[in-house]
Amino acid sequence: MASMETGAWRGAEAFHRVGRTERGAWWWVDPGQGPWVVAGVQGVNRTLGSSPILAQLQGWGFKLLGPDAAEGLMNRGAPFLQALELRRAAGRLIHQNGVQLPDVFDPRWEEAAEQVVNGVMRTASLAGYVSDRNLSWGEASEATHALARPTLLQVCLSLDPAFSAYHAAWEFVLAPRGGEFTRLTADWGVALTNKEALRQMTRDEVGLDTRAYREDLARFTQQFALRYFGGVGRILKAVDPGRLWLSPALYPSTPQVVREMTAQHCDVVQVSEVGLGGGVAPELWVDVDWTRLGREVAVEDPLGVSEMEQMMRRGRQALVGALSQPQVVGYFWGHYGHGDIARDGPFTKGLLDEVGRVNHAHVQVLSAINRQALALRVAAWG
Repeated sequence: MASMETGAWRGAEAFHRVGRTERGAWWWVDPGQGPWVVAGVQGVNRTLGSSPILAQLQGWGFKLLGPDAAEGLMNRGAPFLQALELRRAAGRLIHQNGVQLPDVFDPRWEEAAEQVVNGVMRTASLAGYVSDRNLSWGEASEATHALARPTLLQVCLSLDPAFSAYHAAWEFVLAPRGGEFTRLTADWGVALTNKEALRQMTRDEVGLDTRAYREDLARFTQQFALRYFGGVGRILKAVDPGRLWLSPALYPSTPQVVREMTAQHCDVVQVSEVGLGGGVAPELWVDVDWTRLGREVAVEDPLGVSEMEQMMRRGRQALVGALSQPQVVGYFWGHYGHGDIARDGPFTKGLLDEVGRVNHAHVQVLSAINRQALALRVAAWG
């Protein structure tokens, strides 16, 4: 394997960390076992069937438990990710109109978030932190289509005044305009008589959408993201600086400015689609599920290939192709237990179904890929 590039390490030597080789490929490195290609599972939150769950997963080549694993499975030797859920740290969550974020302008949020991190039991099995599992930033200002609903800035402007984000948003839009509401509405090209009129628009799911508003939205989203990622980074550096920080998952709908901020601040970027990290940070592909791939074919295959065969072929191609990308350090299968094999056959999403029957169609393919992944990546990147 090629040597690691000087200065390209993230995380401390005694812990799980990631490093980039001189050829530009990122690797996940276990302090005891050396370089990995991460194969993880999400949703391991209960025991299904009769097999010991950790031994079963290890037998299939899965090495990392997702941040939603049951507490009873953590600190039992298998590496795992710890979900911090910092969005709820201060007890005041912005959750409306497609936005779900902490009030990062509230000084109590960062203090409460630090207490959460301080309260984590840190063992050798703790591979890294996921600061939040579910963040929603609202629609992006760079969207080419009309904004379908109120966006982050409008939501913050419409909050209850008990939120610090409410006051921060109004200061953000009014300060450059001398504090004058009429100048603001003229700039945005909207007919609003007062703040309550804007709040009613938001309740009615009517979104602001003018060029000037989008410009303010982009800058406010950037400021909001900087406070979130900057705050979490300061906390983790102070409390547990050697442990990896994995981002909240990025989606195609995540605003570009948030994706850029994520790649700049987090050690590893979790992505729902490969490439959303912009190629500048190591990526972990999450929520992997290929059960839709066979059914996406609109016409029958002329050679008579079944839906299941198409699903498996395309799924294998997609996963092997992703693991060959230089920035991808591994993947998380999205479902441990899901569906009913008796009803849905192999198209159920889980490695097991909800009564514990193994979905061999998934397990056989994934186990083979897990066994070959390290050799395939070494062959591609040295």
